[in-house]
Amino acid sequence: MSSRFGLRADANLAQNDLAGAPSIPGERRFNKAAYMADGVLQREELPGTKLLPYVLAGVGAVQVRDKGSDSSFTRFAGSVGVGVGYKLGRIGLRAEGPVRLQQDAE
Repeated sequence: MSSRFGLRADANLAQNDLAGAPSIPGERRFNKAAYMADGVLQREELPGTKLLPYVLAGVGAVQVRDKGSDSSFTRFAGSVGVGVGYKLGRIGLRAEGPVRLQQDAE
């Protein structure tokens, strides 16, 4: 979009298997999928700068499916975070700390 602002999409899949945990009654096995679209705003790049801090914020959804039944639900989600990129010529590295916020069940 521009040298300072960009958009990106993320999809994360996870499987949880909590069977046999003494504090959890029954078998709790489920799949979780998160779909997020983030806007990223980066500090203006100065000549000779290799570290590029940025902030990000986005919206999306989280879907949870219980593997032991046909039960599933989808919730609205958001994310905010900060990060830093490091330029190595045409290659770049990044490290970030996002916080994912999910809507509670009603």
